[in-house]
Amino acid sequence: MKKIGIAVLLLAVCGILVAATPSKTQIDENTARKLAINQYNQLFKDKFILNPADKKHHQFPTFEAKSFRVAEVKDGCWQLALDPPAGWFVYAKVSLDGKWIQITSAGFAPE
Repeated sequence: MKKIGIAVLLLAVCGILVAATPSKTQIDENTARKLAINQYNQLFKDKFILNPADKKHHQFPTFEAKSFRVAEVKDGCWQLALDPPAGWFVYAKVSLDGKWIQITSAGFAPE
């Protein structure tokens, strides 16, 4: 009976150690920026938006990773913002492990 108890205890300790070991490392800010901007550029490279002020269609521009003004870890993921007071804006989220990228909003703000 003692042998079974020791075996169960040993398995429990091993399980706790495995659970406590951190999973894959978190991506850094530069990687998150590159993943997000590559996703944006791929999705919007051939898209247009109607500007109600001049009634013309304008093609979405391409951006570089450094264009994001804000890049911070919030709510368990990287949240990035390219949002000048007026002009083109992009908001994106990237998982901490870099496995998913979500463009939450993109467009043009006249003011």
